[in-house]
Amino acid sequence: MKIKKRDFPRFIEGLIILVKRISKTIKPYKLENGQTRYRFTIRIDSNHTTTRRGFYSIDEAEIAYINLRKKILNDDYNEHGGYVKFQEIYEEWLKSYKNTVKESTFYKTKGIFNYNILPHFEDKYIKDIDVTICQNTLNKWVNGLVHYKEVFNYANLIFKEALRRNYISVNPMDKLDIPKKTKHKDSAQKEYNHKNFYTIEEQEKFLNYAKNYDFKKYVFFRLLAFTGLRREEILPLKWNDLNDDNMLIINKALVRIDGRGYKIQSTKNNEIRNLIIDPKTLSILDDWKKYQKRENPNDDQSNQFIFMNPRTKSHFSLEVPRRWQQKINNAIQLDHVVTLHGFRHTHGALLLDNNSDLTFKDLQKRLGHKNLQTTINTYLHSTNKSDSKMVKALQKVDDISEASNKNN
Repeated sequence: MKIKKRDFPRFIEGLIILVKRISKTIKPYKLENGQTRYRFTIRIDSNHTTTRRGFYSIDEAEIAYINLRKKILNDDYNEHGGYVKFQEIYEEWLKSYKNTVKESTFYKTKGIFNYNILPHFEDKYIKDIDVTICQNTLNKWVNGLVHYKEVFNYANLIFKEALRRNYISVNPMDKLDIPKKTKHKDSAQKEYNHKNFYTIEEQEKFLNYAKNYDFKKYVFFRLLAFTGLRREEILPLKWNDLNDDNMLIINKALVRIDGRGYKIQSTKNNEIRNLIIDPKTLSILDDWKKYQKRENPNDDQSNQFIFMNPRTKSHFSLEVPRRWQQKINNAIQLDHVVTLHGFRHTHGALLLDNNSDLTFKDLQKRLGHKNLQTTINTYLHSTNKSDSKMVKALQKVDDISEASNKNN
């Protein structure tokens, strides 16, 4: 731009004012390691300012200030990371995230955002969401949700994305106080561990009632109780998943797809397990297979669901077994709540209670846990006989000690 001679003094005056403004705005600050960096704050409009930091020198900060001011004056700032709402960044992030996870995980994540995260943040500009807002939101999650850390981590992904795109210069989530354990989570976990399973007497009573009530339901719950499988793993099983070695091949799971019903996909962690079945359960399955053949003589059983919905010739939905269980729980007058997952919990607890040679590693393999710590955390405090086992073990040590003293 060519400056006319008569305008030169005014230009110099404006430049001096700008330099003074910049010099007042740029501030030094110290990092934890003692190094100095520079930052500045600049006004975007009457309601908003933005801060840039991390510059190694005053000159570098001055250049950044001038370039940013030029964008703001040219009304070009919004195109380069100006005021963007949390919802907009979430939607952009979601497009990439969809390509990295299974479809069921994708819709589960959307649910977490829709119910727990977006109601707090969606209409807010990302730059207006400060530490106070984030901490207050986290406090609500802590007080209301058992899995508050999972919700926090998902929300934090959006702030990290905003940081990556230079919409913000600091992530407010990095400054929060996150409790490691809460009374709410602790009590919920204890409630789950200590009540969400059947005693061996309750399970026997349940299965006996199911046997006289409906043979199909009896077979389903027998398999659930004596394998520790998840309902998502049982419902998609076909007869050809039971091999000649009397082992079930577990390689798929039934999952709910948002707004589109159900889908059979690979199991959690893409694992394939060969699950050994006890002789009595195998005999019951054989009786059930013969019963199905009589009811559907023209069907190809090898490709037939073990628990086939006779109306649709397909699998049952995930809700159906829960309704079956609830009716039987009520019929036997069960005095505490046991979910379908409680059968899996019962399976592990009873195996540990009644088999001294069984290790947590054996149970991990049986239940298909990804790591051993999950098995230990779930079952360490859940068995009814652990205290009596400990007393017997201590007595055994005492007996050995006394025998050793006598010999000496």
